Amino acid sequence: MNAPVLNVDAPSAVAETEAFLRQIFGSHAAGHLVICTARPGNDRRTPLSPTWFQATDFEGAAAFAAAQSAHRQVFFAVGLQREQLPAPQRGGSKSVGAIPGVWSEIDVLHTVHQKTALPPTVEEALDLVDKVGIVPTFIIDTGHGIQCYWLFASLWVFADEADREAGQQLCNAFKAAVAKLARDKGWQVDAVADLARVLRPAGTVNRKEPENPLPVRFLIHNPDCRYTIDDIRAAIERLDTGSIAAPEPSLPKAITARAAAAADDGLAGIEFLHDDNLLVEQARGAENGAKFGRLWDGDDSMHDGDTSAADLALCESWRSGPGRTLRRWTGCSVDRSGGGTNEIRPTAPTAARTGR
Repeated sequence: MNAPVLNVDAPSAVAETEAFLRQIFGSHAAGHLVICTARPGNDRRTPLSPTWFQATDFEGAAAFAAAQSAHRQVFFAVGLQREQLPAPQRGGSKSVGAIPGVWSEIDVLHTVHQKTALPPTVEEALDLVDKVGIVPTFIIDTGHGIQCYWLFASLWVFADEADREAGQQLCNAFKAAVAKLARDKGWQVDAVADLARVLRPAGTVNRKEPENPLPVRFLIHNPDCRYTIDDIRAAIERLDTGSIAAPEPSLPKAITARAAAAADDGLAGIEFLHDDNLLVEQARGAENGAKFGRLWDGDDSMHDGDTSAADLALCESWRSGPGRTLRRWTGCSVDRSGGGTNEIRPTAPTAARTGR
């Protein structure tokens, strides 16, 4: 039986997958990138068929992924393999030569999942990610959950076996820290810390339910949020000790195609799940949406014409209402002064309000 057709524009899907891979691995990646495919369905025993690419052949890998995604499930290996192996091998954790950062997968409650102790909604999954305390570089909506990446400033290329083992230990510790946050809410998260883990690339199609294919898309992108190994270790230590509460997220604003083009980060022309206008409309419909709408439209009457007070009230109404619901981030900058402590600083909104 032919796979159901999902109305995804092929050129834009290729562009989104290529941008995704380029963001993950960077232009100086070495080794081999593995794209795996599988027949549609939800059987974990379904074998994966690997196809190998040079680590920087993002165009070729993206074109292959898009073609396969028309009728198959598509995954990519987060860890780059040192050497290409003969078919049908896809390589394991012990043959990984580099990783781009740390990652986590949070499933949302759905009949496709065997687990039932899961966040009921994507928003609650994002709330869990919020508690990690450092902003993800980007988050992918897989259709039945989210996959989150905290990327390094550059690939961690393993110099030797001891280095590779240190990388595995870091991923294990990060996984354990996120799992503890989930347990505190009565939830479970998948163990995805192995260096050869395969996840879903943006721009492809989730065919876990063959009769209901879903797009795999960028949900949130924070290009300035890149971390050192020590940053990740510090975040894990804070979560382990509970000594420092996770900071509030900065003012929500999803990056748009225009902003991506200005940032020149390879994401120009990509249509994100939420643009500025949609976020504002969602904010107007939030619990405190009436107040937010008046302030956004330039109504200063609640503050006796004091525009500064009105602006502060606008920021507070977003933070305490739609901001807490939407859980989107503008981005971050990491202040490494003062002994390497991380300070996540919110960035100001770029969209001008009516009447300002």
